[in-house]
Amino acid sequence: MLTRSPLRRLRAALAAAGLAPALAMSPASAADGLLTTTVTVFTDDEAITGSDRFPDVDALIDSLRRSGYERINPAYTPKSVARVDVNFRGVDAVVSYPTAGSRVEFIIPSIDFVEVFDAPDATRAQNEDALERFLRRNEDALATRLLREAVRITPFDPVAGSPNSLMSKMVEADFIMGTTVGPEPSQVASASDGYDRSRASFAINARFGRFSAAGRDAEVYDLPLNYAMPLDDPRYAVIVDAPFTYVRLEGADSYSGSLGLGVRLPLYDNWTLTPAIRGGLVGSFDLGTVAGLGAVSLTSNYRFTAGELNFAIGNSVAYIQTFPISYDGSRFDYDLHNVVLRNGIAVSGPLDFKLFGQGTTWEASVVNTRYFGSDLYAENVTDIAISFGTVNSVNGFTWDSVRLGLTYTFASGSDYQGLRVNFGYRF
Repeated sequence: MLTRSPLRRLRAALAAAGLAPALAMSPASAADGLLTTTVTVFTDDEAITGSDRFPDVDALIDSLRRSGYERINPAYTPKSVARVDVNFRGVDAVVSYPTAGSRVEFIIPSIDFVEVFDAPDATRAQNEDALERFLRRNEDALATRLLREAVRITPFDPVAGSPNSLMSKMVEADFIMGTTVGPEPSQVASASDGYDRSRASFAINARFGRFSAAGRDAEVYDLPLNYAMPLDDPRYAVIVDAPFTYVRLEGADSYSGSLGLGVRLPLYDNWTLTPAIRGGLVGSFDLGTVAGLGAVSLTSNYRFTAGELNFAIGNSVAYIQTFPISYDGSRFDYDLHNVVLRNGIAVSGPLDFKLFGQGTTWEASVVNTRYFGSDLYAENVTDIAISFGTVNSVNGFTWDSVRLGLTYTFASGSDYQGLRVNFGYRF
């Protein structure tokens, strides 16, 4: 990413800034894709526009130079009155050439940011160099404002802002680690289920989902791993949790993972609290970003029965924030701080058939998540899930808990929605 050449330094600065341009992109500029550049040349008679889309941030930033402009729009010359619009993951900005002279304007409309480069006797190329130096000198402050804007107005950022992001995945993981609400194999089963709670257990889950928002589709693959080790009093347990996520969005790949540590504490046999700490890391070469996150949470799980139905109520509160990361000479700092409330209820009952020789159950659950603090694209998210699977085995040598389910997710106040297939096995 970052090298000694001025172009590479500009690329790194813009990538670190989460740059996403355009004063107001015209219909002709809206090339299909998350990363696009539009060059509009204004003549006496008309406006000539050319657009292109790019597979990754490096390719997009490579286009922000004379040779790139001329390739996208052959009408461009170093004397053109022109506007260069760039769309980066839904955030808009513009590099404007308002006259045939050397003046260069850098504008980010959504955060009311304008900087003019018009030094006396400077050429257009020299003012472009001044823009580069400005971006580098103010990289921390400007980059943070742009990164925060990306998670506020778009669902495309892998760090925060949507249920696909690492922030959401960490909150979900802590809730699953501490409750029996949702289509995951239970790790807090009651003694009446015949489960030997003194035995350590391992769970592996697999999830695949398709989600849509802002006219874009994403594929999300999750691989959560979980290990629960009961203490001498098996109502207490130490839980280690490590979910990994891969997201493919319009050809752009992102990868994230976290590691959580929790301690299950009983208030009563049917009521537990689980305090937890968690750290995570997310990165995407295609989208030009990387970030670290840390969280602390407290989760309550309360269970009761009514006839043949079993109920579980899960409640959690978490504090989560991002941490700056420096990579290859660029510093990425989202400066996000959020308090998150996640509350849900599940009801389950027996089915009349067996699977792997074990009795089976159905379960339905509703979980709501709300974010307070830094502004996010999706701040009020609801998951509605159904699942079926086995009850826990008595002897611990056969399938202990296998579940298969579907989860529908939507976000109030935004167009985010999706469907996820869940499979889990605890042994």
